[in-house]
Amino acid sequence: MPFIHIRTSDRLTDKQITNLKNRLGETIGIISGKTEKMLMIHIEDGCRMYYQGSEGAALIDVMIAGHAPREDFDRHGAEVTRIFSEITGMAGERIYIKYGEMPFCGLNGKLKKS
Repeated sequence: MPFIHIRTSDRLTDKQITNLKNRLGETIGIISGKTEKMLMIHIEDGCRMYYQGSEGAALIDVMIAGHAPREDFDRHGAEVTRIFSEITGMAGERIYIKYGEMPFCGLNGKLKKS
């Protein structure tokens, strides 16, 4: 199960949130074996976040079950940054993306090995 957790200091409109959800959902297929069908997205806007001492920052945490090649993360990160920047107007150098791989995850009370 892939999971994208977005935290941003910007306040987002409902339209921006919907666009982020839809467009970032489409990007998950860049990562080998991942589909939007199992994707969960959590968006937190208006967070008190500072980067280099000033407001205007985003942290996008992408977790996947299992393992993927680094090249997938490189391509995915470039696309996520482009989309987030386009929708919010935030400069790419203020958007930090963190990737993580989970060897196990559960769904419906059942633990599955990735």
